Amino acid sequence: MTAVVVIATLFVPTAARGVTTTIQDTAHGLGKGQVQFSAGWHPCTTTCGKAADNSYRWTADPGSIGIVRFTGSQITLFGVKEPWANIAAVTIDGAAPVDVDFYAATQSGATVEVYRSPQLTAGDHVLILTMTNRRNPASTGGNSITFDRADVDSGDVPGEPPAFWLSGGSRNTNTDEARQEWAAMRGRPVDLMTVYTNRGSSWAGFVDSHAITGQPAAYTDKSLTLLIQTPPFPEGVGATYAALVNGSYDTYWRQIGTLLKNRQDQGFAPVILSIGWEMNAEFMYWGGGPGDSRHYSSPAQYIAGYRRIVSQLRVTYPQVHTAWTINAHATPSAVGTTDAAALYPGDDVVTYIGTDDYDHYPAAPTRAAFDARANANGGLYWIGDLAQSHGKQVLVPEWGVAPGSGVNGSGDNADYVQWMFDTFSAWHAQGRLRGEFYFADPCGAGNVDSDLIACNPNSRARYAALW
Repeated sequence: MTAVVVIATLFVPTAARGVTTTIQDTAHGLGKGQVQFSAGWHPCTTTCGKAADNSYRWTADPGSIGIVRFTGSQITLFGVKEPWANIAAVTIDGAAPVDVDFYAATQSGATVEVYRSPQLTAGDHVLILTMTNRRNPASTGGNSITFDRADVDSGDVPGEPPAFWLSGGSRNTNTDEARQEWAAMRGRPVDLMTVYTNRGSSWAGFVDSHAITGQPAAYTDKSLTLLIQTPPFPEGVGATYAALVNGSYDTYWRQIGTLLKNRQDQGFAPVILSIGWEMNAEFMYWGGGPGDSRHYSSPAQYIAGYRRIVSQLRVTYPQVHTAWTINAHATPSAVGTTDAAALYPGDDVVTYIGTDDYDHYPAAPTRAAFDARANANGGLYWIGDLAQSHGKQVLVPEWGVAPGSGVNGSGDNADYVQWMFDTFSAWHAQGRLRGEFYFADPCGAGNVDSDLIACNPNSRARYAALW
């Protein structure tokens, strides 16, 4: 009998790139493609016809803000200009504010362009619009700024893929020398590094290791994107999910947000924070299941904890980029569900959806085996479909061959490297991949033995040829 493998919707095309996406004032929320208004904003009443969709917002309160989270390379704001209007300040990704004058000698008959950003790096951004108490000298009689909509340009040419995706790899020494070694091996720069915080330290050591000590501090290239895998709390401090959900650790996560924002303000690329990665397993101390007081007691408790962390990060770092990263190799019932999607914390708190995927549990020595594993709950194709259904790009913070996994690994499997590349290429062509990082675990260390420099020559040759 010939087996028929049905691959999930990996090759289903998404909407064409090179288009302008509009974010209306009615798209309220904290997610990408939405606008979040502080207190003090009001819907229009008698002059709504100035907007094409008969809706815009206004505020008369200095200090009121509107936050727009978007994906693209340029953003344009539209509003109503008025004789009594104020000056607003616009910041993007924490950069220096730019003044936007909403004054006009006569009120505009329709909403008009009030601000156009410079060209940005294509990707996720956060714009903050703030009403100031300053005004044009000619402005008299009241206070106001308005928001009708934001038009976002994707920046890509229709029918052509953007530049190569964010990609990295390194032998597991977490140094910039290892990063450069990897770049030389494959003949392509490393512009994404997966790094890890100090999970076994005190709270103070844990907080600092997100930016100013430990692995993140080892990289001084400001153009490099760091993907930080971090637990919800350090290991040896008696922390629990119950205390996390109740707010006991809010101060620490606000401090982490401050450190990350300060780092970005110094000119570094925004980090991606992968919070509580591989939580859908029992082997992580922040995972689920009985037998460890640090584990979450239910999917609902895990979700509440993740959401609490993001809410506190945003107090000090509103534009933080987050990732929800699972283990690709099944979700045991002991964690409270066998469906990894039941642990998804919500579109409003997740920027990217990710998975860590190795060639084991089960191994994939054939394409049929690879496709079967990838289609299973939590697998590579499955995570791609989940991300697409939520309008998110995919991240793969860790992947690699796994000859050190005994009967559960396929050995020096160059075909696995090829199949991963094929998947990444398909996602990339559809605008669905944010980035991936090859985790090169040292050979003979008793883990996955995935290194491509000191061992696995067949996989190294294939990887270097493809990348």
